[in-house]
This record gives sequence, C-alpha cells and structure tokens, in this order.
Amino acid sequence: MLEILTKNGWEPLVNRKNYYTLYEYSGLQTLSFDISPNDDVYQYIANEVPVRNGENRYLIKGIDKRKTLCTVTCVIDMDEWQQREPYLNTKDLEKFQTKTLISILDSIKPSGWDVINAGIRSIKRSVELEDANDYDVLMACQEIFGVTYEINNLDKRILVIDPDSVVDKGIYITPQLNLESMTMKGSSDNFATRITAYGKQNDDGSYVNFAAINDGKNYVEDNTYANKANPIWMVWKDERYTIPENLLSAARKKLKETAFPILSFEITVNDLAESDDQYSFLKMGLYDFAHVIVDEKTEIIE
Repeated sequence: MLEILTKNGWEPLVNRKNYYTLYEYSGLQTLSFDISPNDDVYQYIANEVPVRNGENRYLIKGIDKRKTLCTVTCVIDMDEWQQREPYLNTKDLEKFQTKTLISILDSIKPSGWDVINAGIRSIKRSVELEDANDYDVLMACQEIFGVTYEINNLDKRILVIDPDSVVDKGIYITPQLNLESMTMKGSSDNFATRITAYGKQNDDGSYVNFAAINDGKNYVEDNTYANKANPIWMVWKDERYTIPENLLSAARKKLKETAFPILSFEITVNDLAESDDQYSFLKMGLYDFAHVIVDEKTEIIE
C-alpha cells in the first residue's frame, strides 16, 4: 500500500514503479518510487506533500522529472519534533546536563508521542549542541548514549534499541544459498593502539579524565592486532564527557575502532524469506546479526 494526501483525502499510488524503502541504522527511512507524469495522481506530486504506507508517513523532499518518468524521494515525517523554538546552546540548559536518556527524551518529546525502552541506559550524560531543535537533540542522543531507534510516526512511538544486546538468531548469508555479490575495502589510515582521552575542561584548566578509576592511567590500549613492541599513540578529546566512567567507556569503544583495521563490505542478498516460506528462518531486519560466509576461511558476524 502506498498513498498520497490530496484535497480529497488519501489516494492510492497504484501505478508507481521501482518502489522501495531505504532503512537507515539511525531508524530514519527514505522512500522512493517512479511515476509517469501522465498518471492521474501526478497532479498531486509536490514538495512537502505527505505520502504513507503501512509503516510510516513520509514527506516528499525530492522530485526528479524526466519526459516519461518522474522519480519521487520522500523522508520519514518528523515535523512534530521540530515545531518548538530551537535552543541557542543546550549546555546552558539544566535539563540537558548530566541527565539520563529517559529524562532528556521525556523533556523534548511532542505531545502524544511515546518513547519506549529509554530506561535501558542508566548512565548520565550531557547534550551540548548549538542552534539545535528537539529533533537534533533526539538524534544526537543516539551517539551520546550508544542507542538507536525504531520510529513509528503513525502511532507516534519511538522504540529505543540497544544494538549491543540484540539476540543472534543464526541468520546465514552464503554464496551457496543467498549471497549474490560482495565487495570489500580495507583501511588502517587512523590506526592506533593507545588512546589518551580527555573530557570537558574544568574551571582550573584541567580536563576530565579517568586515571583515578583506571589504575592511574589516563589512557586505554589494545595491542591484540598490531602485536608491536611500542604503542601507536593518539589523543582524543571530547568535551561532551563530564563523568570519568562515561569517558572511559567511550574511549574503550573508540579503541575498538582504531586498534584494528576497518573493513567495509557491501553485499547483495537474495531475500529468500520474502519469496519462499521454507526460508522464513532467514528473515532479516535492521539490527539482526548476519553470519556472512565470505569463503571457506572467512566468516563475518555483523
């Protein structure tokens, strides 16, 4: 089902082609379809016009018209999160300083919206943004608290997800079964095995660090991959961090990204679960773990 809002109500987009939805890791969605300029409903195609399917409501943001075909691009409608006056600087507001995720989201959610499962993070952190509205704060909290979202604007609901606690359901992608193509790129440009981390600057000019809770060391290290006699050292500073425990957790996470080469894979999968019920156990969705069998020696769990 795909419909567009007209002066007469919702009208079905029956003759659309190449219709798909792009699901982003952040929970945002982009919807795209092609339609003929000669189609009866084409007269309603315009920027900011709402479109909906069974999942969400979207707004038309891009129109690429050619002689015989028009490509329409829509993004998930989050206008309700952008209707209050933006904050000049969130660090000047107490409600954004050293607060839990549930406290921050409850303070910015529009009337009628529910934020579910925000209590999975008990840590307290600060949001420091300039010229930001509630939507900007909402999205920034994903990185600050290490979470992501499942957004349903038809029901006005946001589900907070901890991507690190997703259960592995044993979904496999193999060349013999459903892997159609794959490309791989590797990089170690920003490689480092030891990171000294600094948080917010104190009034006396010093910076928040975690030496007191890390055996007197203001750095973290991991030489597992490099196995080198001397460290490859880097300094990382992020003044959003005001609590040593949070800074230490973030530094350890960042170390995982620097102490090992970054490999990126792009794969094309034949989604067998969509076409054959006997493969229902391979049904894939955002945040599911996938065991990608590259060859006889390489298995990637992502």
